[in-house]
Amino acid sequence: RARIAVVPNGVDLETVRPRSTPTDIDLLFVGNMGYPPNADAAEVLVREVLPLVRERYPQARVLIAGATPTARVRRLAGIGIEVTGWVDDIAACYARTRVFVNPMRFGTGLQNKLLQAMAMGVPCVSTPMGDRALRAAPDGLRIAADRETLAAACVELLADPVAALELGLAGQRFVASNYGWSNAVGQLERVLLSP
Repeated sequence: RARIAVVPNGVDLETVRPRSTPTDIDLLFVGNMGYPPNADAAEVLVREVLPLVRERYPQARVLIAGATPTARVRRLAGIGIEVTGWVDDIAACYARTRVFVNPMRFGTGLQNKLLQAMAMGVPCVSTPMGDRALRAAPDGLRIAADRETLAAACVELLADPVAALELGLAGQRFVASNYGWSNAVGQLERVLLSP
């Protein structure tokens, strides 16, 4: 046990980086939509969080992007709600959005979706579960434990572009400092070369 080392995932900061793209999506969630925790999170976003956001922003648009959406996830599509299925360039989805929302209630491990969104400078709101392995809060992302606080954080960031920009930049710095591939490769090399 004393020789076990954990090397975290990383982000290719050359590929996953901010883009100058018009933002036409207010809230985004991505992931393999056949994975039950992601499918559940998509439903939470559309059925529980979005109605509260729309009390302030009636035209709020949501994008659910990711492979193999279940029938329940596909049925979430509607006015102002797009469910894409597989996309060739997931970074393009991040680039289109104002706020990334991670309303996951269960699951394990490091949330690559959060790493990618933060690397692109997108302000992020997540449940505590999403930050358990990442440990980016309070500087790199907002934590919200239930639908009311998730919606309130989203509304706050949609209403305050300066706060959204500051949070996005803080998240970007956090990922660059802690989760760039060069960081992970350096850790792996140290493990492989250790006696």
